[in-house]
Amino acid sequence: MRGFLSILVLFLFNISLFCQGEIDEQDKIFYRNERTFGFLLNSNGMGFNYRYAKRIDAFRKTLYEVEINHLKHPKEIKATISSTNKNIIFGKLNSVYTLKGAVGYQKEFFQKRDLGSISIRYFANSGISLAFLKPYYFEYQNQTTGKPYYDKFQQHGNFIGKGPYLYGFDELSVIPGLYGKVGISFEYSKIDEIFHAIELGMAMDIYAKKLKIMDTPSNKVLYLLPDDQFIITLFVSYRFGKVIDTRFDQKRTPIDQMIIN
Repeated sequence: MRGFLSILVLFLFNISLFCQGEIDEQDKIFYRNERTFGFLLNSNGMGFNYRYAKRIDAFRKTLYEVEINHLKHPKEIKATISSTNKNIIFGKLNSVYTLKGAVGYQKEFFQKRDLGSISIRYFANSGISLAFLKPYYFEYQNQTTGKPYYDKFQQHGNFIGKGPYLYGFDELSVIPGLYGKVGISFEYSKIDEIFHAIELGMAMDIYAKKLKIMDTPSNKVLYLLPDDQFIITLFVSYRFGKVIDTRFDQKRTPIDQMIIN
């Protein structure tokens, strides 16, 4: 969490570098929808999403979003088995991935005026989340035959490493939930048809039951860990994509006409 605060401070400190620049002489796309992709660095893992932003008026958009995340527990520590040079995570129970679908809202409150400046928007969305839990298997060596075997329960000794990644997919379990996300977006593209932005925000998930990643108790004093039912996530993301000109498909509103004139 301290790392996220440092990123936020450094980013805001450097915003001024983008606020002034050359006069933008491009033909502006006022009637714009956006198709974008985002890479997310979360406080409990990482993710990827796709977002379609549909224009309401010159400042507001409706958001449709699909997102995939890999959840990690802060106590996941890789250890290397010296005899085999393979990695293993002691105490791990499940690998957890989430698939989310949401609808939301975005409003621009600071417009980009010059070439090289930024526009600032806030957004919020909510929707359904499905958590997929795949058992984490350990690889052992049979003391009698010397052959490897796999077990999802951690035993003492005879570790070779972790089991094959695909091992355990037939035991996949799904836990449904709900989630919401709020954030702020800094769009800094120099070409009007191309979209580049940095986003900062927070998300909260609520699941039908706990998502057990590690065989350790949760520390609820500082924050909600990713193996709880209630998960709070801080995120920073890089978003890129394409701006779609819809001026011939939608009627101009009075505020759009005023901006163009």
